[in-house]
Amino acid sequence: MDPQQPTDRRPASAFVVFLILMSGWFALKTCRKEVAPQPQPAAMAPAEAPANPQGAAPAGATATAPVPAAPSRYPATKDVALDDAIVVDTDSFRARFSNHGAVLVELLLKHYFRKPGDGDDEAKRADPANWLPLVMPHDPKALTFRLIHNARAAGSAALPLDDANWTVERSDVGGAPRLIFKLDDGDGRHFEKEFAFRHDGYFFDVELRFSSVRPDAAQGVSSYGFVAAGGIWNEHNSKWAKPPAAVISAESVDQVQLLDSKGLHDGPQSRAIRREELAPFFGARSNFFGFVLSPDAATTGYVDTVTCSRVLDPYRYAEERERRLAGRPELTAEETTALRDESYSNVRAEPFLKVPFPAAGAAPLALRFTAFAGPRGPEAMAAPEGAPFRILYEIEYGGWTSFRWINRLLLGWMGLLERLTGNWGVAIILLTVTVKALLFPLNRMQSRTMEQFQKKMKLLQPQIEEIKKRHKNNAQKAGLEQQKLMREHGVRPPFFGCLVLFLQMPVWYGVFQIMSSAPSLRHQPFFGWISDLSAPDVVPLPFQLPMIGTLHLLPILMLVAWLLQNRMMPKPVDPQQAQMQKMMNFFPFIFLFMLYGYASGQSLYMVTNSLLGMVQMKWLRVTPSN
Repeated sequence: MDPQQPTDRRPASAFVVFLILMSGWFALKTCRKEVAPQPQPAAMAPAEAPANPQGAAPAGATATAPVPAAPSRYPATKDVALDDAIVVDTDSFRARFSNHGAVLVELLLKHYFRKPGDGDDEAKRADPANWLPLVMPHDPKALTFRLIHNARAAGSAALPLDDANWTVERSDVGGAPRLIFKLDDGDGRHFEKEFAFRHDGYFFDVELRFSSVRPDAAQGVSSYGFVAAGGIWNEHNSKWAKPPAAVISAESVDQVQLLDSKGLHDGPQSRAIRREELAPFFGARSNFFGFVLSPDAATTGYVDTVTCSRVLDPYRYAEERERRLAGRPELTAEETTALRDESYSNVRAEPFLKVPFPAAGAAPLALRFTAFAGPRGPEAMAAPEGAPFRILYEIEYGGWTSFRWINRLLLGWMGLLERLTGNWGVAIILLTVTVKALLFPLNRMQSRTMEQFQKKMKLLQPQIEEIKKRHKNNAQKAGLEQQKLMREHGVRPPFFGCLVLFLQMPVWYGVFQIMSSAPSLRHQPFFGWISDLSAPDVVPLPFQLPMIGTLHLLPILMLVAWLLQNRMMPKPVDPQQAQMQKMMNFFPFIFLFMLYGYASGQSLYMVTNSLLGMVQMKWLRVTPSN
């Protein structure tokens, strides 16, 4: 190529613009503070109870003498022994309830595990200690399915619904377990909570029943808080892992409302749950999992709003406290205060129920919900009852609505490749090969078109030189004259470089979304030190690296491959294009900084993409044009 001939700057310019936009987007994402992976301590409560937790009375408040309870005319459910080991087993999970408040204390997913590799060992796979605790014992006042009478009068003789032992009945319906908790509050009201489970799948039914033996014809409307989710497994397995968030359906079926602990730092927030076309839902979601409830059509009118608030995460508290105490006798007051605040990193979703209590002898008012407790993936939500919840994976596999079908197509193709090869890492490599193969005709056309363009430009070179001499003191005028000459001879720079670049953008974005939210990739190994494609690869070293700490090798290989690919590009003589190419050499370092703690599957895709790009560039250079 002649040093003086013009070069096509549009593909490079488009690439730089794309990288700048992506860098800005990544920079916004990195504003979220990185935290350590979720621990699995033996103790279920922190070593120290946080001072003045949310909802506690402020310091210095004057205690009010209790109002003497009025004698009750109705029998109450009393003298019931505490039982907090009411266990229900299905093929998919094990649930543990307590009759103290009739609450769900813990729910373990049997096919998902706390640590990578536990599912590959038969003994560990069968041990409940290794099953993933989707619902954990958090704040006792935030336990899931807790029912609170918001307007219970001070000094009332009625038993508090959340602080009394309910009776429990167990049964099997067609071999599927069922629990019914019952309580008479001593003020003429009768309450029931029924949990009907299924043999398999991640759905179960929840029904609340309200009835009365009070003779009053008009019972009025009572307000109850019902904890739909009192915390969820908090899995920070990578830099980009999403924190637990309260999730509520929105008016549009393509949107959800999310409130994480940072958004709730200044206090609880309430959201309406109206939804068009599909049933609404509310609950909590984490990186790969969800615990949500959807009221049926008859119940929706009794559910007003959902209040979301922060709750203490005892796992986070215990792990962080142990880590910060390493080699020290105690934390300072400032460190303890900061740790307590950070430990409110989980969420509670509490819908408010407006209950018109039936009069004596009337049929109970039944509020029915479908609960989903499992991975936020298409397979888990394939059943008809999963329709209201499917946005929980659709929105994660494509934040841009128009690209969701591309992301689902990518994940489906990767799943097919994984079934053929038995390895998700190989599937990622083959996905990269597939994308390169599909785009190869355009890359080849670009190469051939550029070659023809250069030949035509060579013929015009004498006239271009004449223009430059004639307007040597006016570069702008020279450029306009050169463009006019090229138009007159039908010479136009090829545009395929921009097209190829922008066709790859949805794929890059889709892979990024899939690696951070597809449950099928969680804890999936590749080979060697790469034990979890949804988390950063960790090279096992007996020491920590200065300023880096843990060594993640794949992002470094990504940097090297990208720099080698840049070096293989033709050296531009044009000053502006040369400056642009120098700028592009800095982007690999920027991406290394941003993606160093991200999922290893993303780095594997980018390393493979760069290696294939180098092979493609080499092949196109040595292959003669037709």
